[in-house]
Amino acid sequence: MTGQRIERLYAFVALEADGGEGVAAGTVPGTRLVMPLVGADEARMRAERPRAQAIATELGVPLLLCRFDRRTDLERVDP
Repeated sequence: MTGQRIERLYAFVALEADGGEGVAAGTVPGTRLVMPLVGADEARMRAERPRAQAIATELGVPLLLCRFDRRTDLERVDP
């Protein structure tokens, strides 16, 4: 953990032909693990631009890099 509070999230969002949206995801290089393109660091998300481009090309849909900045804690899950 970094000791920093997450105040905003960034995500690459796919714009679907029917007007819907979905969080873009891609395979982690060297694995079969699929991870959404979401993060709390804008610079890190901008570094993911080549992966976002590959996903947009593969899916044939545009992607938006979006920032979500209103945090609302909904539930706490304790061990």
